[in-house]
Amino acid sequence: MSLFVKEFQKDDVVAPDYLKNIAKRSRTPTPPNNGDKPNYQKRAELIDNVVSHVNNTQSKNDEVLKKSIFAEAEDVFKKEIQRLLKTGYWTSEEITNICCNEEERVNIMHIADIMKKISPYDTLSYRDMYMTIIYTYYSLNLNEQSKDWLENKVLSKNTSQPELCDNLYLAITTGDLEYKGVNVSSKIRRDMMGLRGGKKTRMRRRRHKNTRRHRRTYKKHMNK
Repeated sequence: MSLFVKEFQKDDVVAPDYLKNIAKRSRTPTPPNNGDKPNYQKRAELIDNVVSHVNNTQSKNDEVLKKSIFAEAEDVFKKEIQRLLKTGYWTSEEITNICCNEEERVNIMHIADIMKKISPYDTLSYRDMYMTIIYTYYSLNLNEQSKDWLENKVLSKNTSQPELCDNLYLAITTGDLEYKGVNVSSKIRRDMMGLRGGKKTRMRRRRHKNTRRHRRTYKKHMNK
């Protein structure tokens, strides 16, 4: 405690009358004896309730909107997978881990909320964010390192900031993004490898004797 404060705590210090009057006027009004709350308190509680209701409503509306945007991003990948199946290179038995179940949705949406707080990715729209993270999910769970079954054009054709989305993808899969002292890139990689409780069955690749020749055939399918 400072000497200045101690000096004004001495018993012999008497406040002037005008200060006593100011203190008296500034006191909180005493509630009536009947237990009713004073009007000023009722008004304050009413305002708090209204603000709380508005915030809760806005929060619910935001969640509904996010889920709708997420569903759009999911559909893009589902359509891409259907297109790949039509090429005949993959079969529905081989592509079994199609995102997303409820647990995966919750995790991916949570990851997006964190990424929206990290510069420069905070400028990405939620649609671009969901597209990138779902793409990352497929890459970590289903693809070989070459990602040859799902190409980058999925992002370039379906996002408004494809270059930044690609940077985010690389930052998550090979970088070390930090948020509040935590390496979120590493955490996301670990979580995505086991979003279904570690029981995910990785997609099996077809094996052929002449791998190079078949890869050229595959590229022809992709260019159709």
